[in-house]
Amino acid sequence: AGSSEDTVLKRVREYLAFKLRHKSYVGMLHRLDRDTSGSLAVALSKDAHAAGREMFKHHEFERHYLAIVQGIPRPSHGTIEAKISTGYRSGRRKLVDDDDEGLEASTDYRVKEYLNDAALLELRLHTGRQHQIRLHLEQLGHPLLGERVYAEGDARQSRVGKVKVDARRNMLHAWTLAFPHPLIGAPIAVEAPLPEDFETILNKLRLRS
Repeated sequence: AGSSEDTVLKRVREYLAFKLRHKSYVGMLHRLDRDTSGSLAVALSKDAHAAGREMFKHHEFERHYLAIVQGIPRPSHGTIEAKISTGYRSGRRKLVDDDDEGLEASTDYRVKEYLNDAALLELRLHTGRQHQIRLHLEQLGHPLLGERVYAEGDARQSRVGKVKVDARRNMLHAWTLAFPHPLIGAPIAVEAPLPEDFETILNKLRLRS
């Protein structure tokens, strides 16, 4: 999902037109950041779209992400709760103090695998703010590998410990998505396989761990 919303919708419509042989309504239920890979939910009717958007507002979608971060988080698991600004300054959002205006944001994390001066994290979103994971990992002191905005130093982080890597985007992947069908309530669960660039860097770091 490295495309704009319009491009994603266009591709889904083209795919459905090919598979179903007719045009279908397509509405996005949520978004991914431009550099984030993984699962994305779309609705195929206006009723499902409206119901699904309400479900997102009430946090009825369970979303888990995988991330490669710089350094080893201590403790190995926890919850990050920090408000996020409603606007942008110099192309970035920021965390705000509790007594300031801002949007509530909460992210669970746990170390899934220890790597060479890095870690593979599993993250669960309790809220869905734009750039939430990126900002919360900065708050944790362990930004995403490949982070260009919310981290200091080389954007591509060409070296992690003694391992040379080439992270051309944020190493963040929308791994699983689970929710009841917006209209009939049947459980839906999706798992997106790791993309090649993510898996290549992960395996490279594993070899030197």
